[in-house]
Amino acid sequence: TARGAVLARGRLGVAWTGTAVAEGERLLKDGRRGQAVAMPDSLALRRDGAASKRLGTLYWHGEGVLRDRQKAVSYLETAAHRGDIEANALLGAYHYGSADDNSLDRIQAEPYLLAAAAGGHAESCAALGRMYYASGGAMKTLAIPYLAKAADAHIPESAALYGGMLLRGDGVRRDYRLGNYYLNAASRAADPDVDLLVGAAYLEADIPGTALPHLMRAPEGGRKDAGHALGSILPHSQEPASPPAPHSPKPPAPYGHPV
Repeated sequence: TARGAVLARGRLGVAWTGTAVAEGERLLKDGRRGQAVAMPDSLALRRDGAASKRLGTLYWHGEGVLRDRQKAVSYLETAAHRGDIEANALLGAYHYGSADDNSLDRIQAEPYLLAAAAGGHAESCAALGRMYYASGGAMKTLAIPYLAKAADAHIPESAALYGGMLLRGDGVRRDYRLGNYYLNAASRAADPDVDLLVGAAYLEADIPGTALPHLMRAPEGGRKDAGHALGSILPHSQEPASPPAPHSPKPPAPYGHPV
């Protein structure tokens, strides 16, 4: 019957796809990435979430094949729609990183980042927190849980932003102790971009004395735009402040909430 023929074709299609995926996985496992990508049945790999993600990742990083972000996105979308966390994270980063502040690419990035963040992907939490924070207004409060998760996952930029919000009571209950904890943890990164964020957080909380060493360290690391913030503090200082002591070589303590 016609219905039986359709079912038979469906079973053959599943078997054909399974064979192609198994062969592709074997080639990938053997390190023959180029052969796996060039398989005549590579479309079958596209139908399998795990194999599609592996091929997408190869194109993304250019491992064994020429780097091709368009092909990578095409494969990764299949895996992302099947709930793969890493594929969602890569696609979210792709759209978020290539977008201007007002670009529609940010709208495209959001669902991928949300899916990856729901799966516990820390960098996606950081990106969402940064995106919502930069939006300001009511959207800024959406950043709080994502920044908190990313901060507890040792991402310094998120710790600096979240610590500043706690210090100011910006969308959260003001907590000087916890705010200082996250800002101190962020400053251990010895990153001029983070130093600028930490200094700005203290400055916005009207604590210029604590802001000063961080803002002085930022230009030394290449952040010349810290000069404006420094200029608002130094004229009121009675004497020039000495440069901050170098960062301790000791490894940073775990982020987590202090006991």
